[in-house]
Amino acid sequence: MYMKRTLLTFGILAVTMLLSCVASAKNIAGYPTVDGWAYTVYDDGTAELTSAPGATGAVVIPETITYEGNTYTVTRLGFSLFDSNVNITAIQLPSGLKELGGRALAWCTNLETVTGGPEELENISQYNFVDSKWMANQPDGPVYFKKWLIGCNGTYSEDVFAMPEGTIGMMMFGKYKGIQSKVFRIPASVAYIPANTLTDFYNGLQYLERFEVDEANKFFFNDEVGAIYSKNRLAQAHGVDYTGISFDALPIANPVKVYNVLPGTKIISTDALNTNGMEQFNVPEGVEYIGHNVFRTSPPKNIDLPSTIKEMNACFYSAKQTETVVLRAATVPAYTYTLFDFCSHITLYVPDASVDAYKAVAEFARVKQILPLSQYSAVKDVTAAETSAEVTAIYGIDGSVRTALQPGINIVRYSDGTARKIMHRE
Repeated sequence: MYMKRTLLTFGILAVTMLLSCVASAKNIAGYPTVDGWAYTVYDDGTAELTSAPGATGAVVIPETITYEGNTYTVTRLGFSLFDSNVNITAIQLPSGLKELGGRALAWCTNLETVTGGPEELENISQYNFVDSKWMANQPDGPVYFKKWLIGCNGTYSEDVFAMPEGTIGMMMFGKYKGIQSKVFRIPASVAYIPANTLTDFYNGLQYLERFEVDEANKFFFNDEVGAIYSKNRLAQAHGVDYTGISFDALPIANPVKVYNVLPGTKIISTDALNTNGMEQFNVPEGVEYIGHNVFRTSPPKNIDLPSTIKEMNACFYSAKQTETVVLRAATVPAYTYTLFDFCSHITLYVPDASVDAYKAVAEFARVKQILPLSQYSAVKDVTAAETSAEVTAIYGIDGSVRTALQPGINIVRYSDGTARKIMHRE
């Protein structure tokens, strides 16, 4: 249900939101060095400045470079490019710039003047301009670079903090703690709020009471527990596009014991789960992709994943509080090699017929044990539904999805997060 603005009242709230700007995969055309600086060039005619040794004083980033007879437009400053460079005093950005990579201009303490660059940068990643003279010289209050909110100088105590329409996004790990507003408004134009952006903003703040989000924004909210979703998100992994509704974040300071991801969701976004003390996290049928570190920061005790999962990328890495994972996919999903790092305490339940296939994969074998779903005992053994909650899914004991109760034992999941074994007789 959408209002002109969706209100979320959490009391003291801490939220991490994610909506990644995912560009089409590009083929690397080469790694030239031009005037002593290293670049990566791509076959779409763009270039990324990756290393600039000896940069000092007033630095000018070139508009273009030439490599093997071809001209490339400089569109990105790479990760940690000038990180902690105290010798830079000024920088001129190229007009074709699209992205400031993470820490590209972080902790450049003597950087005082920044010129050039387009107004509508596609991305300003983490920590850029932090602790610079340029940042310190901005007026007290919210600080913007181009159309991006990147921090706050001094204290901003107005009751309502509203990013102006036209704002594109918020920089990850900006210094926002000076904002003491009770209401935080997100206009329709904000399309990029990266992972963990608001963690520093909300942690330790005692003033924030609610969000107000324009209904035309790409984000929407599950009002019951304040979960943040994206209406239509693209995730790309291993050459596969996953497109659809994504589960983006839960509030840190508003934990829930049981959470059921909304039906119709396709993607669980990177770093999406940020709530402590969760007993059960249930993912519905239809979800195909789970991003990095979802269960790392605040892992639920029990996790139930559907048969539709196609890929998981390092989502369980160091999930120290997780005890059991139910994975109903009959075919072993694609994964990254860090999927179950430091997870030797986890018991993994998979469809009975797929146990050997999972055990044969070294990354899955990192867990404590892999057992058949028929041995999963986290559900209650009952002969009839003894709850008023709605049925959200029905499975066979082998993990197969059912549209209705079938003769024999059925595992029934309910909207309150519980699951029960039900013996059905025709």
